Amino acid sequence: MASWWIGRGETSSAAPSRRGAAMELVVDPGGTVRYIYAEDIDLAALGSPVITRASHVEPNQNGSWTADLSPVGGPILGPYPLRSEALAAERRWLEAHWLGRCDV
Repeated sequence: MASWWIGRGETSSAAPSRRGAAMELVVDPGGTVRYIYAEDIDLAALGSPVITRASHVEPNQNGSWTADLSPVGGPILGPYPLRSEALAAERRWLEAHWLGRCDV
């Protein structure tokens, strides 16, 4: 069972999940918890979840893949030849530019 401590405006990572990854949770000064969605924890344990889309990973007309981060004010990344590459780029961008922002 994973456990974590979260203080206002702090970040915390859960213990590694069964898949071996940790989930980073960010709590803004108003108490809102943000994270990149995964099914590693029971969201209801944090309260009533409101899940919103941060991006769209879609194929283009040439069969390449792009990650459109405009829902969170980001760029369109790509094109990438593989969907998995677009998903990895999406995650990297969200971790670097969105997850820790308090102005969202």
